Amino acid sequence: MRRIIKNIILGLGLLVTLWNKAYSQDTVRLYLIPSLSGDTVRLQLLARQFTGVDKFSVSFNYSHTDLQFSNVNLQPNLSVQNEVKDSVFLNFSWTNPNAFPLSLPDNSVLAEFSFVVLRRNVQTCFDFGAPARPAAFFTPLGALIPVIAEGVCSHLFGGVITGQLRLDVNQDCISTPDEPPAAQQIIRFKSGTGDYMAITKDDGSYSRYLPFGSYTVSAGATLLTQSCLGQQPVILNDQNLQFDYSPAVSPKSLCPLLHVEYNSGLLEWCKSVNTSLRYFNYGTEQADNVYILLSLDPSLTVEQTSVPYTLSGPSLLRFDIGSINAQTGSQINIRLKSSCSTSMQNRTVQGIARIFPSDYCSPSPLYSGAELEVTALCINNEDVFEIKNTGTADMKTSLVFNTVEDDIMPNFGGKIKLDKGASEIIRFPADGKTRIIIVDTISNHPYGVHASAGLEGCGTLPNGSVSKGYINNFAQGDQQPSVSRYSSELHTNSNAPLQITALPEGAGNFHYINKDDRINYTFLIQNTGNNAAHRVIVRNVIPSALDISTLQIARSEFLTDWSLVDQRTLELVFDPINLPPSAENAISSKIYFSYSIKPQTEITVNTVINNSAQVLMDNGIISNSDVVRHTIGSFIFTISSDPDSEQDDVKVYPNPSSGTVYFACNSEGTYWLYLYDLQGALIEIRPFSGKSISTDALAAAMEGMYAYTICTKEKRIASGKIIIKNKN
Repeated sequence: MRRIIKNIILGLGLLVTLWNKAYSQDTVRLYLIPSLSGDTVRLQLLARQFTGVDKFSVSFNYSHTDLQFSNVNLQPNLSVQNEVKDSVFLNFSWTNPNAFPLSLPDNSVLAEFSFVVLRRNVQTCFDFGAPARPAAFFTPLGALIPVIAEGVCSHLFGGVITGQLRLDVNQDCISTPDEPPAAQQIIRFKSGTGDYMAITKDDGSYSRYLPFGSYTVSAGATLLTQSCLGQQPVILNDQNLQFDYSPAVSPKSLCPLLHVEYNSGLLEWCKSVNTSLRYFNYGTEQADNVYILLSLDPSLTVEQTSVPYTLSGPSLLRFDIGSINAQTGSQINIRLKSSCSTSMQNRTVQGIARIFPSDYCSPSPLYSGAELEVTALCINNEDVFEIKNTGTADMKTSLVFNTVEDDIMPNFGGKIKLDKGASEIIRFPADGKTRIIIVDTISNHPYGVHASAGLEGCGTLPNGSVSKGYINNFAQGDQQPSVSRYSSELHTNSNAPLQITALPEGAGNFHYINKDDRINYTFLIQNTGNNAAHRVIVRNVIPSALDISTLQIARSEFLTDWSLVDQRTLELVFDPINLPPSAENAISSKIYFSYSIKPQTEITVNTVINNSAQVLMDNGIISNSDVVRHTIGSFIFTISSDPDSEQDDVKVYPNPSSGTVYFACNSEGTYWLYLYDLQGALIEIRPFSGKSISTDALAAAMEGMYAYTICTKEKRIASGKIIIKNKN
């Protein structure tokens, strides 16, 4: 019996030896291959000599300040349980569910891990062997298989060029620490594979990661500055990972140039909100006797300000600043409370900030010096618009002004020519409609301002309500840097982690804007999680239809760093920050920032601009915003009647119509008929000779209002509205 048992034991030992020889090897070799795709790092875990494995456990370290673990894709034969510990190392283990141990071909991918890039670094490293968690592989009988694991460090982002741009006040083209920084200057990087840009911050600093290659670097010129050193060649490679380019720009002329930014997160009905006045002297010399006038909507109440103010009139706050050195600025924080009246729900509130002195630097000698300002008030049951010349000289020529009524349909227009200090009053009956007056730009004006103002909620519509949501369709008339408007509808819900609003919003369903409009995007971030967030990152891929060289960042007191990464990705970092959950503190859980930018100069009509962003928080929340849409178009208000040059000598019938529309002129001639839809898109253009023409272009159109204009070669002779009704 003992002999039989001994033989069985010897047989089992032989079987174990044969099993181990068949399904094991001396060493499993592990290695890592990282790669970059946009804002995601993908890390592949590969194995060689993966034979006879029944279970294993693997750990590796990574920098939690640079990367945030996102997900893992597994080798099809594996079913891995993964876990992240302390956001510093990742560990996962696997146990074979099959009857026989697993073997894989060499260079098989065991898993691919994805990490969201929180911060770019010259080197990105992954290293096996987290403390007390060595890689361990086992045979079916529990024998430990030796492991050789190779970590990796890679230059995923290429190299980085950093520097600080300064204003060369002593004209020696040498940048020294005692000279002021040059803010909002463009640094250009040109190569054979593409062009990149960086924009300097308030302290003149910038940082730009670039793919390895050869570049020509230069500091862009502005109205008041020019590059001292010209262009400089730079090569970035494995041996030259970092390069400092800190040139100086010299003043073309000495002039203070004051900017003001009136900024806010989303205003909500019956709630408090933090707003800010950011001011900066982008000029080349000190500005003296500086002050800011902030005109608030009467429905807003000031709860607190970080700087004392005096009242210069009803809802008109004056902040005395004093002197501001060149290339410096600061911020005034203001907390406001919106009205709790139910009549103000979804209504638009407006505010405008002006900084003084507001003289222009080196204007064109052809510029008259006239400056137009439009104000709108509801007085004695009338919409009252005042157009005033607040400039330093008389207007040289007449300008056309137009009014927009609710949904862009033309209403009334005219011409205006004002002497210095003179004004003209335009009145309408208060009927509950939204009206906006927009004035054409003064010839050779330094900033091409279209002075405008809108009025909502004066009087009532026949049903007792008022029209809402139209004022923000158009540019706010604050193209010059010394003026900043903020306009917002008082909605009642804003629970999304990231929201984007835009001014102008654009007209109609397609959100039409003019190709020359500067778009102001505001990003509102809210911590909707359960824990405080201490690091917040916002990424926004700027649409290709927008011109990055016109980008202007509106500073925020919490914004610690921002840069352009890749070619068009704007990355903004708030760190350190203590952003409590919204359930704990609704006001302090929100932060915001904004930037403005113009469309590309060569952009064509009907180009669609879609903008969106992503926010990442250190509490693990990653959220995407909705898409904000604009379409490049033309506005119907540009065909409003001009009483000085047009005669009401065209009959349109039937109007309203449900089919063919006829146009009859009083005299024979050669004419052109234009038809537009509500968004300003051209439906039809037809020439005709004689006195009349008919069109069926609106026969199948949707019910609503449309616009027409009839022109000769010399002038427009008529324009107006056509109402289309359904046939039944």
